[in-house]
Amino acid sequence: MKKKGILYSLVLWSIAVSFYCLDSCSQKQSPNVGSAAPAASGPRVEQKGTSPAITQGIVTFLEGRVSAGTGADWRPISVGDAVPTAESVKTDSGSSCDLQFGEASAIRIGPDAVIELMTISLATGKKIVDLGLLAGAVTCKVNKLMEKDRFQIVTKTAVCAVRGTQFAVDDRAGKAITVAVREGAVAILPLSFDEAKLDALANSANESEVEAVVDSIVKAAPVVGKGQELSIASTDMAKADTIVALVQSELASTPALPTTVGAQLNAKPEEKPENSGQGAATAAALSESIAQSLKDYEATASVPVQRTTALSDDSKRLFERAATLEVKESLPEPPKRAPANNPPPVPISATPAGKAPAPAPVVSALRGTIKVSDAGLVSGLVAAGRTLFAADAKGTVFAFTADGTVLWSSITGNAENDNSRPVLGSGFLAFAGDKELSVLDGSNGKLRFSVPLDSSSSGLFGRRPAIAGTRLYLATANGIKVFDADSGASLGTIDLPDDVEMTPAVSGTTLYAASVGGMFYVMDGGKLSVVSQVKTSASQPYAAAPLISGGSAYFIDRKGLATCIDLGTQTVAWSKRVDAAKNLNVLQDSVLGDSGLYVFAKGTIYGLSLKTGERLFDPIGGASSPPAIFDESLWFGTQNDKIVAVDPLSGKTKTTLTVSARIVGAPVETGDLLAFPTESGDAIFVDPAVALR
Repeated sequence: MKKKGILYSLVLWSIAVSFYCLDSCSQKQSPNVGSAAPAASGPRVEQKGTSPAITQGIVTFLEGRVSAGTGADWRPISVGDAVPTAESVKTDSGSSCDLQFGEASAIRIGPDAVIELMTISLATGKKIVDLGLLAGAVTCKVNKLMEKDRFQIVTKTAVCAVRGTQFAVDDRAGKAITVAVREGAVAILPLSFDEAKLDALANSANESEVEAVVDSIVKAAPVVGKGQELSIASTDMAKADTIVALVQSELASTPALPTTVGAQLNAKPEEKPENSGQGAATAAALSESIAQSLKDYEATASVPVQRTTALSDDSKRLFERAATLEVKESLPEPPKRAPANNPPPVPISATPAGKAPAPAPVVSALRGTIKVSDAGLVSGLVAAGRTLFAADAKGTVFAFTADGTVLWSSITGNAENDNSRPVLGSGFLAFAGDKELSVLDGSNGKLRFSVPLDSSSSGLFGRRPAIAGTRLYLATANGIKVFDADSGASLGTIDLPDDVEMTPAVSGTTLYAASVGGMFYVMDGGKLSVVSQVKTSASQPYAAAPLISGGSAYFIDRKGLATCIDLGTQTVAWSKRVDAAKNLNVLQDSVLGDSGLYVFAKGTIYGLSLKTGERLFDPIGGASSPPAIFDESLWFGTQNDKIVAVDPLSGKTKTTLTVSARIVGAPVETGDLLAFPTESGDAIFVDPAVALR
């Protein structure tokens, strides 16, 4: 009988494969500034169709700092390098790497991950890829396998064996493993299921019985189908693991049987010859024992599958991240590197004729990710040079640096913070949450003073103070209250006839704000008086601050009416609905460019002409954060965990970067980098110059 593949019953599964596994490690990491050092060159990669056997993975893409080797000896790697069987690949924070295994499969290794290449054997007649997921996330794509082929990922609790499908695995320490399937099906097998060992057993005279055992194990394994996900605890697999180990041990200890006996075990009842001799009796007893074990396994293994549910939003996002991974038709050449102790390279101007200069090193646009908070960072980041400040959803304020050092954190008297960020002064910062205004020393985070807040002055929804010199201005239902930023002493109030719910803008000693009734005020912050006022059609401008530029003031009310005030004539220059089809809940600051006003609301980016208020481009949907202008580009995050830069006049996409978490606040410039806050409490650093190359 011709031997079948171990997972023969799964041969007809669909083609592509995706795995995802998250490490439970949450330690703080420094961003990787600069690219990885060149790795030692691996064997030359044969182009498609020329290599008779492959026992290594080839690096086809790399961002950040990635290493290969063993636990005691790691080396940096680059695009084109080879990673052989038995080595592992390790990525730093904010880094990722693609490995390709011949024409069979490719994987993308996410940040803070360790992947072991357990077995890579891609011969003409049989393709085997066994990978161990030790930490982090890996996304896989596998071309259609034949019946003898194998592709599997081994986690700490189970073996995920496939024949071509799209699925995700979330394997966090202390939690149940979750398997989510987009297309096809996935069988979850116990760790004791050793396909290589069973392959060896099946080469003996017991081949037919081994194949029957394997078929029973696979068919009884929990199967997660299309559009489903399943959580499996380690205890769910414990009994099944013991049973399969026992069956494999029993098979291994069975003496070789005559061919006639093997035929008896697989013949149909009406075809079985009569038993004769002691050999047949032994075979029958062994078959009965294993059959009972397999019945026990089937009863145990089938329990978890009863808990399958529909795909969660988190699982759907995992599949979106894997959309760009591909098995390339040809593989890159390894990088050319000078041997050790060589003289310095010849300058380009003096390169001998006929010799091309060495290629420039690959530099990643994603320069690192650092853990700032265990809660999501809120509203946006602010920066003073290379030092950044942020607030999280629990009302804690943080200071950290672009090289990854968290300088301090300060727990304020606030319990919640939906949309407020710190405001910087000279040597201090102010933060308004749901219960108090906290003024902190910028160098160490120590509290200078606090002011109780109520519903008339709360910063929960994004209303922030304004700072001019040593004065701090806070909008309330009873006017603009003024405090000394050093002592907290009250300096008086700018009396206004109606409530101001927005953040004041400040220029010198002049303040600007619009009331809930649509009155736009220009105020003298030194004299605590109103200089002028302009009646507008706005209704409930909320949280976001006005923008002042070129003799004009711009603001958007809560429902999405944008208004431009000519400060010279004290008149409304124009007033336009950002989106005529819907009322927008605008609570985030807008952004001014050279020619445009950019608004974020309800997951959409809008661009309006500064001169007329007309649209510059069609609205851009799927956004997750307000934008920022940098390097003549508009940068923002998206709902599918990407960072996008678009042209500010046309809205045309310039570049897209896939990141490890959703961006939820406005980015900020820090040196030559942009820093983006995420819902997971991280800050992601991007080099815009590299991203736009």
